[in-house]
Amino acid sequence: MRTLPILCLLAFACVPEEKDEDSAGTLNPGDEESDCFGTPPEIDDFSAAEGEPIQDSDGGGLQPSVLLLVDYSDEDGDAHILRVNVWWDAVIDGTVDVTASPNATTDPTALEDASGDPVLECAGKGGTFGLSVGVTGDDLEYETEYDFGVVLYDASDTPSEPAFATGVTPAIL
Repeated sequence: MRTLPILCLLAFACVPEEKDEDSAGTLNPGDEESDCFGTPPEIDDFSAAEGEPIQDSDGGGLQPSVLLLVDYSDEDGDAHILRVNVWWDAVIDGTVDVTASPNATTDPTALEDASGDPVLECAGKGGTFGLSVGVTGDDLEYETEYDFGVVLYDASDTPSEPAFATGVTPAIL
């Protein structure tokens, strides 16, 4: 899998649905003593819309973007660290081939709550994040309708079922 430079901005705004104030833990996804693993995260809602312009990958200026918004939940709470795979295609049929290599992927990212504090292990019950994908005219054409697909992976690297959304890329700046 590859990480493309078009993923110029990965902004997580995680707001846990439940927070156990008595929980303790670390952000170590390899902690085998954890009792929060085994259920996959669920994507509750997914949308694709025109995003704010973002810095291009070479730092030379701004480029338009598509904002992918994902609302998710994870019953066992190990969504305190997430990785995301993204696919897209211009065949508008409500789905994307998620068996192919993803068009973009993110590194595992430790989430923060609304206060900017790390979400503790077993407290990652869910939230919302936004992922801005830069539109360069190469991988994503300007002013073109695409189907997007995403799969979330939690701290134990358990994948969600894919979710799909259709959106239009913005015009060139």
